Amino acid sequence: MKKGWRKLLAGLALATGLFSCAGERGFTGEVVILHTNDMHAKIARLPRVAYMVDSIRNVHENVVLVSAGDLFSGYVTVDQYPDRGYPMVHMMNNLKYDISALGNHEFDYGQVKLNERMKQAKFPFVCANVSSAGGILEIPAPYKILELPQGPKIAFLGLLESFVDNIPSTHPKRVEGLKFPNPYETAKKYTPLKDSADLFVALSHLGDEPDSVLAEGMPELDAIVGGHSHVLIPGGKKVNGVLITQAHSMLKYVGELVATFENGKLVSLTERSLPVGKGAVDPVMEELLKQYESDPYFKTVIGKTEYGFDGQAPLGNLMADALADQDGIDIAVQNYGGVRLDKLPKGDIKIRDIFALDPFGNQLTMVPMTAKDIKTLLFYGSGKLKRHLFVSGIKYDILRNAGGEVTGINIYDKAGKPLDEKKTFTVGMSDYVYSAFSFDRSGDGTPAGLTTAEAIIEFVKAKKNLSDYSNVKRIK
Repeated sequence: MKKGWRKLLAGLALATGLFSCAGERGFTGEVVILHTNDMHAKIARLPRVAYMVDSIRNVHENVVLVSAGDLFSGYVTVDQYPDRGYPMVHMMNNLKYDISALGNHEFDYGQVKLNERMKQAKFPFVCANVSSAGGILEIPAPYKILELPQGPKIAFLGLLESFVDNIPSTHPKRVEGLKFPNPYETAKKYTPLKDSADLFVALSHLGDEPDSVLAEGMPELDAIVGGHSHVLIPGGKKVNGVLITQAHSMLKYVGELVATFENGKLVSLTERSLPVGKGAVDPVMEELLKQYESDPYFKTVIGKTEYGFDGQAPLGNLMADALADQDGIDIAVQNYGGVRLDKLPKGDIKIRDIFALDPFGNQLTMVPMTAKDIKTLLFYGSGKLKRHLFVSGIKYDILRNAGGEVTGINIYDKAGKPLDEKKTFTVGMSDYVYSAFSFDRSGDGTPAGLTTAEAIIEFVKAKKNLSDYSNVKRIK
């Protein structure tokens, strides 16, 4: 019975603005919202970020630190830690983050691990458009209202992308039993938050363009602190009166959103991007980083490159070659989004480099496919996803009409001849591609017995000195 009364009172408070806001207190001053997004486990930059954040806290009385999601997947020290992801949460706790949205990569370790990380976090996660349908995720609150001791109330509404097959961009098996309702429709249900807080902010992991769509349909928002698309929006951009921000990715920048109030009224919102770069660091965080970075295994040299790799295409081709090099595989494909580095400098290649390139722990899967089947896979990547797949063992042309729309795929063998239509090939791919991409196949996939990262490590070890991939072209 008590729970029922609490829910009723909470609903009344939300609908009527029962609790006092800055307007009633007559607050005059600034609130600084520092924001990061798509950090992807880059804890090596957190000591510098901590110094920057503390410097701003020393100057401003009302400072909030938030994340727009994607804390994990991208740095070996975090992704391969026994409690996967914990070093990131630990260091964010030390930084005193106030709140984080859920990003799609929060699910990369699975729901059990995500539950563990959320419990260990000293800050709440928010996501309005996730619900359980038999899953084991402990569903986070849809929003959080932060009341600053010397300032106004800020409502943060969490939103997560689910535009492809109605799930976030992660392995489908890792979100089994969960539903992800349309974020735009979901957000509209929370418009009463406008009356319950002095500042209404969407903490969005939708992406830059979807954030603009959100703003067009929801002018009640004051600002959108965004993520997912890894873009920098210097100064922010106004859409339908809503200020949209995003601070690139990988902790290259910290965003600073400043809200100015006069006598309880919001009079201005300004945004600037603070480059992290190099400089003074927080000594406590630096020492903590050293402890996490101490494992010598990840520093093991497994090969070298005299040429280096510049761009995702050379690295994607390398990854595809590594998968194709496994026994029993004729052809291999590597999805564009699975290439997590855009550069690998010349010199020694360490195990940590491979886990940075391929951090997800996906299993290598072997799938029987005809040439016609392979065309459906390549068409799905180039057409629907608009992100082509890198290949090994074949070449292909992407056919487009005058408007640039993909209309077909032509496939050739290594010699440049049309791929044999009568033969069934064994195609190697990650189990993510196997599960998440829509394509025809001539039988069920079977595990190869190792992860895609392990296959790449084996390949680099065997080659010792990698060849020049800068002029390798397999797609036209």
